[in-house]
Amino acid sequence: QVSALSAIDRYLYIGTTRGNVLVTEAVTLIPFCVFQCHAAEEFYIKGIFPLMSVFEDFGTKSEEDDAKLEDENDTFQVRVPAIVTVGKGYTNILKTFHPNMDLGPNKNMLRTDQQLQADPHARHTFLLSWNAEDWEFY
Repeated sequence: QVSALSAIDRYLYIGTTRGNVLVTEAVTLIPFCVFQCHAAEEFYIKGIFPLMSVFEDFGTKSEEDDAKLEDENDTFQVRVPAIVTVGKGYTNILKTFHPNMDLGPNKNMLRTDQQLQADPHARHTFLLSWNAEDWEFY
């Protein structure tokens, strides 16, 4: 089931109740990729948001320019090619592709009730950031 939907730039991000993110072209719905970043089962993706960055203009200015900028706001927001997903649980994507790599306490991708109790990543809410540039090449 779909739990989050967000159209950002030319992409449509679809979050599911299984912890997956499906990235499609926003107009034609052609799928580019799907990945599981949050844990499955009763876990979900709560939201997908664009990542914004605030920049200040620190260029060299003359005294006349400085006087003009006193009244103006010299900060502006720029959308960077990144998204943030918010959801329950955490799935170690590197461990999926490199199962012999020891990356910490999360050693098993399949979760039983006993593992959920022992796994500190299972029941918490995580905010994960992703590079969102050129999904069609993945």
